[in-house]
Amino acid sequence: MANIVKLVSIDHDMRIAPIGKTLLEKLGGSGWNINTRESSEYKMEDLKTLTQYGYWFRRLESSDKLGAGQLRVVIREEPTEQHFDPEKVIFPVISEKVWQHMVIEYPWRFQHRRRVTIGIIEIIDRMGNKKEALTFGGVIMIESHQGYTEVVFDSPAPIIELGNEKSARQGLAEEVRVLMAKRRAAYKLSDYVFFDRLDRATPTDLYAGVVFSLIKRLKKYAPNTDTCQELMRLLQLERDRMKEGRLYSLHITGIEDIV
Repeated sequence: MANIVKLVSIDHDMRIAPIGKTLLEKLGGSGWNINTRESSEYKMEDLKTLTQYGYWFRRLESSDKLGAGQLRVVIREEPTEQHFDPEKVIFPVISEKVWQHMVIEYPWRFQHRRRVTIGIIEIIDRMGNKKEALTFGGVIMIESHQGYTEVVFDSPAPIIELGNEKSARQGLAEEVRVLMAKRRAAYKLSDYVFFDRLDRATPTDLYAGVVFSLIKRLKKYAPNTDTCQELMRLLQLERDRMKEGRLYSLHITGIEDIV
Protein backbone atom coordinates (compact mmCIF):
# COMPACT_ATOMS: atom_id res chain seq x y z
CA MET A 1 0.00 0.00 0.00
CA ALA A 2 1.27 3.48 -0.85
CA ASN A 3 2.52 5.58 2.05
CA ILE A 4 0.40 8.52 3.20
CA VAL A 5 2.58 11.51 2.43
CA LYS A 6 2.90 15.23 1.79
CA LEU A 7 5.69 17.46 0.51
CA VAL A 8 6.68 20.26 2.88
CA SER A 9 9.25 22.97 2.22
CA ILE A 10 12.30 23.33 4.46
CA ASP A 11 14.42 26.25 3.23
CA HIS A 12 14.70 25.25 -0.44
CA ASP A 13 14.65 21.49 0.00
CA MET A 14 11.66 19.17 -0.09
CA ARG A 15 11.01 16.61 2.64
CA ILE A 16 8.03 14.38 3.35
CA ALA A 17 5.55 14.45 6.24
CA PRO A 18 2.33 12.50 6.94
CA ILE A 19 -1.08 13.74 5.77
CA GLY A 20 -4.49 12.31 4.94
CA LYS A 21 -4.46 11.06 1.33
CA THR A 22 -2.45 8.41 -0.46
CA LEU A 23 -0.09 9.56 -3.19
CA LEU A 24 -2.20 7.96 -5.92
CA GLU A 25 -5.34 9.63 -4.59
CA LYS A 26 -3.54 12.97 -4.38
CA LEU A 27 -2.12 12.86 -7.93
CA GLY A 28 -4.66 10.70 -9.71
CA GLY A 29 -6.52 13.65 -11.21
CA SER A 30 -3.59 14.85 -13.29
CA GLY A 31 -3.46 14.55 -17.05
CA TRP A 32 -1.14 11.55 -17.34
CA ASN A 33 -0.95 8.30 -15.42
CA ILE A 34 1.51 7.55 -12.65
CA ASN A 35 3.45 4.39 -13.35
CA THR A 36 1.81 1.88 -11.01
CA ARG A 37 4.09 -1.10 -11.60
CA GLU A 38 4.96 -3.00 -8.45
CA SER A 39 8.25 -1.99 -6.87
CA SER A 40 9.62 -5.50 -7.31
CA GLU A 41 9.87 -4.79 -11.06
CA TYR A 42 12.37 -2.03 -10.28
CA LYS A 43 14.89 -4.19 -8.41
CA MET A 44 18.45 -3.73 -9.61
CA GLU A 45 19.31 -6.52 -12.04
CA ASP A 46 22.96 -6.05 -11.30
CA LEU A 47 23.75 -4.02 -8.18
CA LYS A 48 27.45 -4.67 -8.80
CA THR A 49 27.34 -2.31 -11.79
CA LEU A 50 26.06 0.51 -9.62
CA THR A 51 28.52 -0.40 -6.88
CA GLN A 52 31.25 0.60 -9.31
CA TYR A 53 29.74 3.95 -10.37
CA GLY A 54 27.04 5.03 -7.90
CA TYR A 55 24.69 6.10 -10.70
CA TRP A 56 23.78 4.78 -14.13
CA PHE A 57 22.02 6.31 -17.16
CA ARG A 58 20.47 3.24 -18.73
CA ARG A 59 19.63 3.30 -22.41
CA LEU A 60 16.53 1.21 -23.06
CA GLU A 61 15.75 -0.46 -26.38
CA SER A 62 13.02 2.07 -27.09
CA SER A 63 15.08 5.05 -25.95
CA ASP A 64 16.19 7.80 -28.32
CA LYS A 65 19.78 8.57 -29.22
CA LEU A 66 19.90 11.89 -27.36
CA GLY A 67 19.30 10.58 -23.85
CA ALA A 68 18.61 7.62 -21.61
CA GLY A 69 15.25 6.09 -20.69
CA GLN A 70 16.13 5.42 -17.09
CA LEU A 71 18.39 6.79 -14.34
CA ARG A 72 19.39 4.63 -11.37
CA VAL A 73 21.19 5.96 -8.30
CA VAL A 74 22.48 4.19 -5.18
CA ILE A 75 22.97 6.35 -2.08
CA ARG A 76 25.09 4.49 0.48
CA GLU A 77 25.26 4.85 4.22
CA GLU A 78 29.06 4.75 3.96
CA PRO A 79 30.87 6.04 0.85
CA THR A 80 33.23 3.71 -0.99
CA GLU A 81 35.79 6.54 -1.45
CA GLN A 82 36.76 4.82 -4.70
CA HIS A 83 34.59 6.80 -7.15
CA PHE A 84 31.72 9.30 -7.30
CA ASP A 85 29.62 8.39 -4.24
CA PRO A 86 26.13 9.95 -4.40
CA GLU A 87 25.06 11.43 -1.07
CA LYS A 88 21.75 12.79 -2.34
CA VAL A 89 19.77 13.19 -5.54
CA ILE A 90 17.48 16.14 -6.22
CA PHE A 91 14.48 16.00 -8.56
CA PRO A 92 12.30 18.88 -9.82
CA VAL A 93 8.65 18.46 -8.79
CA ILE A 94 5.49 20.55 -8.73
CA SER A 95 3.98 20.99 -5.29
CA GLU A 96 1.16 23.38 -4.45
CA LYS A 97 1.41 24.81 -7.99
CA VAL A 98 5.06 25.84 -7.80
CA TRP A 99 8.44 24.34 -8.77
CA GLN A 100 10.13 22.66 -5.83
CA HIS A 101 13.09 20.35 -5.19
CA MET A 102 12.65 16.86 -3.79
CA VAL A 103 15.84 15.81 -2.00
CA ILE A 104 16.37 12.05 -1.57
CA GLU A 105 18.99 10.80 0.88
CA TYR A 106 19.86 7.76 2.99
CA PRO A 107 17.98 6.54 4.95
CA TRP A 108 14.62 7.05 3.22
CA ARG A 109 11.45 6.33 5.19
CA PHE A 110 8.95 8.37 3.27
CA GLN A 111 7.24 8.50 -0.11
CA HIS A 112 8.16 5.66 -2.50
CA ARG A 113 6.64 6.99 -5.74
CA ARG A 114 6.62 10.54 -7.05
CA ARG A 115 5.97 12.31 -10.30
CA VAL A 116 8.78 14.50 -11.60
CA THR A 117 8.41 17.55 -13.84
CA ILE A 118 10.62 19.29 -16.39
CA GLY A 119 13.92 20.60 -14.99
CA ILE A 120 17.39 19.61 -13.83
CA ILE A 121 18.21 16.48 -11.82
CA GLU A 122 21.22 16.86 -9.53
CA ILE A 123 23.28 13.97 -8.15
CA ILE A 124 25.60 15.29 -5.42
CA ASP A 125 28.41 13.52 -3.59
CA ARG A 126 29.75 14.11 -0.06
CA MET A 127 32.40 16.53 -1.40
CA GLY A 128 29.80 18.70 -3.12
CA ASN A 129 30.67 17.48 -6.61
CA LYS A 130 27.66 17.41 -8.87
CA LYS A 131 26.37 15.43 -11.86
CA GLU A 132 23.37 16.84 -13.70
CA ALA A 133 20.73 15.69 -16.16
CA LEU A 134 17.88 17.40 -17.99
CA THR A 135 14.46 15.77 -17.67
CA PHE A 136 11.03 16.46 -19.15
CA GLY A 137 9.21 14.51 -16.44
CA GLY A 138 8.62 10.94 -15.34
CA VAL A 139 8.22 8.82 -12.23
CA ILE A 140 10.71 8.01 -9.46
CA MET A 141 10.64 4.86 -7.34
CA ILE A 142 12.58 4.89 -4.05
CA GLU A 143 13.47 1.94 -1.83
CA SER A 144 15.65 2.05 1.26
CA HIS A 145 17.60 -1.08 2.21
CA GLN A 146 20.13 -1.91 4.89
CA GLY A 147 23.12 0.26 4.06
CA TYR A 148 21.78 2.00 0.94
CA THR A 149 18.82 3.69 -0.77
CA GLU A 150 18.11 2.92 -4.41
CA VAL A 151 16.40 5.43 -6.69
CA VAL A 152 14.98 4.45 -10.09
CA PHE A 153 13.70 7.19 -12.40
CA ASP A 154 11.80 6.23 -15.56
CA SER A 155 10.73 8.61 -18.30
CA PRO A 156 9.12 8.22 -21.75
CA ALA A 157 11.09 11.33 -22.79
CA PRO A 158 14.90 11.39 -22.88
CA ILE A 159 16.90 11.86 -19.68
CA ILE A 160 19.83 13.89 -20.97
CA GLU A 161 23.12 13.68 -19.07
CA LEU A 162 24.89 17.03 -18.91
CA GLY A 163 28.59 17.74 -18.73
CA ASN A 164 30.78 19.95 -20.89
CA GLU A 165 29.60 23.57 -20.72
CA LYS A 166 30.18 24.02 -24.46
CA SER A 167 28.35 20.85 -25.52
CA ALA A 168 25.11 20.76 -27.50
CA ARG A 169 23.41 19.04 -24.56
CA GLN A 170 24.44 21.79 -22.17
CA GLY A 171 23.22 24.31 -24.71
CA LEU A 172 19.89 22.49 -24.83
CA ALA A 173 19.53 22.69 -21.05
CA GLU A 174 20.14 26.44 -21.10
CA GLU A 175 17.68 26.93 -23.97
CA VAL A 176 15.04 24.96 -22.06
CA ARG A 177 15.60 27.10 -18.95
CA VAL A 178 15.14 30.31 -20.95
CA LEU A 179 12.14 28.95 -22.85
CA MET A 180 10.29 27.86 -19.70
CA ALA A 181 11.06 31.17 -17.97
CA LYS A 182 9.53 33.04 -20.91
CA ARG A 183 6.44 30.83 -20.91
CA ARG A 184 5.98 31.38 -17.18
CA ALA A 185 6.40 35.14 -17.62
CA ALA A 186 3.70 35.09 -20.32
CA TYR A 187 1.18 34.21 -17.62
CA LYS A 188 2.16 37.37 -15.67
CA LEU A 189 0.45 37.01 -12.28
CA SER A 190 -1.28 33.72 -13.12
CA ASP A 191 1.34 31.30 -11.77
CA TYR A 192 -1.43 28.94 -10.69
CA VAL A 193 -2.65 28.54 -14.29
CA PHE A 194 0.90 28.02 -15.60
CA PHE A 195 1.74 25.31 -13.08
CA ASP A 196 -1.67 23.68 -13.42
CA ARG A 197 -1.15 23.27 -17.18
CA LEU A 198 2.46 22.19 -16.69
CA ASP A 199 1.40 19.60 -14.11
CA ARG A 200 -1.11 18.09 -16.55
CA ALA A 201 1.32 17.81 -19.47
CA THR A 202 2.88 14.48 -20.37
CA PRO A 203 6.69 14.24 -20.60
CA THR A 204 6.49 13.35 -24.31
CA ASP A 205 4.28 16.34 -25.10
CA LEU A 206 6.56 18.67 -23.14
CA TYR A 207 9.58 17.29 -24.97
CA ALA A 208 7.91 17.65 -28.36
CA GLY A 209 6.81 21.21 -27.58
CA VAL A 210 10.33 22.16 -26.50
CA VAL A 211 11.94 20.56 -29.57
CA PHE A 212 9.57 22.26 -32.03
CA SER A 213 9.90 25.67 -30.35
CA LEU A 214 13.68 25.53 -30.18
CA ILE A 215 14.02 24.57 -33.84
CA LYS A 216 12.02 27.68 -34.79
CA ARG A 217 14.02 29.84 -32.38
CA LEU A 218 17.44 28.59 -33.50
CA LYS A 219 16.58 29.09 -37.17
CA LYS A 220 15.97 32.77 -36.46
CA TYR A 221 18.45 33.72 -33.76
CA ALA A 222 21.19 31.11 -33.28
CA PRO A 223 24.80 32.16 -33.92
CA ASN A 224 26.69 30.16 -36.53
CA THR A 225 28.78 28.09 -34.11
CA ASP A 226 29.63 24.39 -34.07
CA THR A 227 27.67 23.94 -30.84
CA CYS A 228 24.51 25.56 -32.22
CA GLN A 229 24.77 23.61 -35.46
CA GLU A 230 25.13 20.35 -33.54
CA LEU A 231 22.17 21.24 -31.32
CA MET A 232 20.03 22.03 -34.37
CA ARG A 233 21.02 18.72 -35.96
CA LEU A 234 20.04 16.79 -32.81
CA LEU A 235 16.73 18.63 -32.50
CA GLN A 236 15.83 17.97 -36.13
CA LEU A 237 16.62 14.28 -35.72
CA GLU A 238 14.39 14.17 -32.64
CA ARG A 239 11.59 16.02 -34.44
CA ASP A 240 11.68 13.50 -37.29
CA ARG A 241 11.80 10.54 -34.88
CA MET A 242 8.80 11.77 -32.90
CA LYS A 243 6.75 12.57 -35.99
CA GLU A 244 7.48 9.20 -37.53
CA GLY A 245 6.52 7.36 -34.35
CA ARG A 246 3.63 9.70 -33.46
CA LEU A 247 5.06 9.96 -29.97
CA TYR A 248 3.20 13.13 -28.97
CA SER A 249 -0.21 14.80 -29.24
CA LEU A 250 -0.47 15.76 -32.90
CA HIS A 251 -1.89 19.25 -32.30
CA ILE A 252 1.40 20.39 -30.72
CA THR A 253 3.52 22.74 -32.80
CA GLY A 254 5.43 24.37 -29.93
CA ILE A 255 5.61 24.76 -26.16
CA GLU A 256 2.91 27.46 -26.27
CA ASP A 257 0.38 24.73 -27.14
CA ILE A 258 1.06 23.17 -23.72
CA VAL A 259 1.82 26.02 -21.29
